[in-house]
Amino acid sequence: MLDASTTQRLQHQLKKIWTTHHGRLLGLAALAGMFYLPAWLGEQWKSILSGGSSFLINVALLWLGFGQLWRHRENLRQRMASKDDRLAGHLLIIGGAGWMPFVLHSVSLQAMVWCLILVGVAWSSFGLGFFMNYAGSFLLIIMGMYPDVTFLLDRMLYALFDPTWIADQVTLVSSQIFKLFGYGASVAGNVISINGESVIVGYPCTGVDMAIALAAMSFVVGLLFKQSMWRVGLATSLGFIVAMASNIPRVMLVVFAWAYWGPESFDFWHGPWGGQIFSTIMFTTAYYAIAPIYALNNHKQSA
Repeated sequence: MLDASTTQRLQHQLKKIWTTHHGRLLGLAALAGMFYLPAWLGEQWKSILSGGSSFLINVALLWLGFGQLWRHRENLRQRMASKDDRLAGHLLIIGGAGWMPFVLHSVSLQAMVWCLILVGVAWSSFGLGFFMNYAGSFLLIIMGMYPDVTFLLDRMLYALFDPTWIADQVTLVSSQIFKLFGYGASVAGNVISINGESVIVGYPCTGVDMAIALAAMSFVVGLLFKQSMWRVGLATSLGFIVAMASNIPRVMLVVFAWAYWGPESFDFWHGPWGGQIFSTIMFTTAYYAIAPIYALNNHKQSA
């Protein structure tokens, strides 16, 4: 509990803020955030229940972003926005707050509008130079405010690359490995055939979503351990590669189960239990691949 003097100081500051035009617009921004908060929390709860990594990634991104700004709070207090900067930021706040009630049907649109409001808050409070001096911190906050950053990255990758091509490549690599072990696998697009049976390898089976999640976690861990950017980039790339490579044996096992062991075995390895087993193997492999880069087993951090 806060003592009486602290409570009085907070009340005094709130009253002082509320008496200014800028303070009232910051209150409007906070009100708009209250509209978005249930959607953001709901998506995090879904991630926790489904065993996803989005919740941990989002919290870590916000922790890092706000933590960096907090360490520079004295410098931020000294920053003054010009009249033009304040006007531009206020227009973004008013526009975003007015738009928010009309996008409640879409979590993604709510996130976009809320991030627009945050830009307005930062712009009107600290000026345009804030985004040049604290671009990294603000970007981490914006990423953390999106309820499922791994989904967003997956959609971006989906837009940049033909999903059919990705599925075809996974299918082709799997068939070639089958042939190395003496199994006569044939391929037609994203359909792999073996022992007279065929299995379609769809985009969700390519492992891209898990690769993005692992890459994002590698990125966040690097920032948390204050690693140099080249180490963060190397570990992030390696995390993506490990996940994609680890998915190939999973695809092969699922195909083999359907062709030789029957539907029950296929359902097991293609279902939640099989997915958890392979996720455990993948994360273990990734840890031993990334740990030397970040020197996680050493007490001293290397540059």
